[in-house]
Amino acid sequence: KDGKILLVKNKGEWDLPTSTLDKGINILNDLKRDVKALTGLNVEAESVVGIYENILEENVLVRIYFKTKLLDGEVNNGEWFSLDDIYKLTKEEVGPIMDVVDSYRLEKFVPLKFIEKFKGV
Repeated sequence: KDGKILLVKNKGEWDLPTSTLDKGINILNDLKRDVKALTGLNVEAESVVGIYENILEENVLVRIYFKTKLLDGEVNNGEWFSLDDIYKLTKEEVGPIMDVVDSYRLEKFVPLKFIEKFKGV
C-alpha cells in the first residue's frame, strides 16, 4: 500500500503474513482467505516474489511469497513499513524475510502462471 509492505508480529519478530496450505485448497485461494483472516485485508496475488526453504529438524518448510494487490479492508493486525524502515530493523526484530524484501526491492518477480498449476495437495 503506497509503496509500503505490511508486516505482522510472529513469535516476537516482524514477519510477512504467512500461513500453511490446506489440503485440497488452491494456493491462490488459500492466500486470499488466510491474509483476510490474519490481517483483515482483501488481496489478490499479482506475482511470486520468492520461494525459500527452511530445514526444521526432520521437516522441510517451503515458503512462497507473493506480491499482492490490496483490494480493500482495514488492517486489524500488523503495521505498514517502508523498505527503508524494514532495512533499519535488527536481526532480533525481523524474521527470515530479508531475501524476499531484497527481491521485492529489485522487482525480481515470477509470473503467477508458474504457481497456478498447484491446485492443492
